[in-house]
Amino acid sequence: LDGQHRARLVEGSRVVELGAGSGISGIFALKRWRGIKEYSFTDCHGKVLHNLGHNVERNCVGWSVVREEPLEMVSEDSGTVARVMELNWEEFGEDTKLEADIILGADIVFDPRLLPSLVKTLAILIRREAGCEAFLVCCVRNEETWQMFLGLLGQTGLGVNTSLLEGDSTTPVCMVQVSKL
Repeated sequence: LDGQHRARLVEGSRVVELGAGSGISGIFALKRWRGIKEYSFTDCHGKVLHNLGHNVERNCVGWSVVREEPLEMVSEDSGTVARVMELNWEEFGEDTKLEADIILGADIVFDPRLLPSLVKTLAILIRREAGCEAFLVCCVRNEETWQMFLGLLGQTGLGVNTSLLEGDSTTPVCMVQVSKL
């Protein structure tokens, strides 16, 4: 998503990162792109969330802690709100309170058992907000898992665009963009 055109996508947006892990992608986004309205780092494991909160707090210098649990911070300069929150795709439903203009995910397509829940979560979030779209960067480690993911996305009736990213990885890396048709 780097580049000026893509950076403008996040201006004034509510960004939700699925499977944020250590938080490096989101921390980069908050430091690189000014004007993000809200950034929600999500994951579902307690130890991961604890470490994620620690990383966000340590790397967002000049931000004030609004709430400790779950962590919510605000930038003194821009007013951007960053939060770390639990999000279990298997429990996510229409009644879950979460809204996004942009959904990000990196390396979250790996467990075939979680793919139906991941795709359901994406579909609900994208259909919920006009103009919402998802950008996922995926390492294709297992072709069968990758094809299952694409097949499930295809069943949602959403627009899906995939492109192979160039680089020196021995494993194919693809960008998947998902939006309303």
